[in-house]
Amino acid sequence: MTQESNVKLRLQELDNLNERRLEALQSVELYHARMAGSFDKRVRQRAHKKGDLVLVVKRPIVFAHKSKGKFEPKWEGPFVIDKVFSNGVYALLNIEGDRCMLPINGKFLKRYYP
Repeated sequence: MTQESNVKLRLQELDNLNERRLEALQSVELYHARMAGSFDKRVRQRAHKKGDLVLVVKRPIVFAHKSKGKFEPKWEGPFVIDKVFSNGVYALLNIEGDRCMLPINGKFLKRYYP
């Protein structure tokens, strides 16, 4: 082989390598789309509306009282939903009608059934 043919062959291999990388990237993207679709089939969306009673998950950072260990309740409430924002954030009121916390993401809420 001459040096020119060796350079041409090496450039051709580099071009083929870029094509194989693109094919691998497309394959990974298709795989992720399939996995996301199969996961999303089983996810149930929780939508709350104004006036619903909800429980809020306790924040582990707040230590206002002594911990009871594993027997301490994980949820606090019930609270009443005052406002529903478009991005899944809810403003809550306690039962007496006082605003007691900042708006909270809907993933930290669950419906309360009295």
